[in-house]
Amino acid sequence: MLYFNYSTFWPADWWSRRSFLRAWWSIYAGDPRWVPPDYAALKWLTLRTASPLWQGQQAQPLYMEALPRRERTGHSALGQPLLAGALFEEAVAACVLHFAPEQGSGTAYLGLLRCANDEETLERLLGTALEAASERGCTRLIGPVGVIPAWESGALANQFHVLPPLHTPYNPPYLPDLLASVMAPVQETALYELPARPGE
Repeated sequence: MLYFNYSTFWPADWWSRRSFLRAWWSIYAGDPRWVPPDYAALKWLTLRTASPLWQGQQAQPLYMEALPRRERTGHSALGQPLLAGALFEEAVAACVLHFAPEQGSGTAYLGLLRCANDEETLERLLGTALEAASERGCTRLIGPVGVIPAWESGALANQFHVLPPLHTPYNPPYLPDLLASVMAPVQETALYELPARPGE
C-alpha cells in the first residue's frame, strides 16, 4: 500500500511513549502469525521513565504515521470523485534507536523495528534514524534488534509457515526483501530443530 503525508514522532514523556507503544503494537497486530510479547512487561519497560531501557543507555523511540493512498471508486451524482479507504493516519513504522558512539564503533541500533510493507516508508524511517544517529556521532545503523541490541537480533528470512521459537525474532514475510532493498546484511545465522516423537 502506498502512503503520503508522513508525520514523525519522537516520544519524550510518559504519554508520548504510550502512543509509541500503541503505534508499534498496531503495525503487526493484523498478522495472524505474530506472537506478541508480554504486553504488561513491554509496557513496564517502555513507559516508565525509571526503566533500564531509558536509564542505562542512550535510547530514543521513534515512530511514523501516514495516510494510506486511496483509490477513486467512481463519481457521485454531482460529478465529484468518490474515494475509498481510511480517512485517518495509521502507524506505518516504529523503532527504538540505541546510540553507542562511545564504544568506538560509531553504531546505532534499530531496536523493536516495525514497518509496513512499503519501501518508501522504510527509507523515510531509516533516513530519519540515520540523521538522528549522525548527530550523536554514529556512522551506521544495524538492525533489526530486540528491546536491547543483545536480544532477538536479526530478521526471520524463511520458515514462515511455523511459529517462531521463543525469544527469536519474528517479522512478516515481506520484511527481509524490504530490508535488502535499502540495507546490506552484516551476518547470517541458522536455527536448527530436531523433532521429538513421543513414544519412540
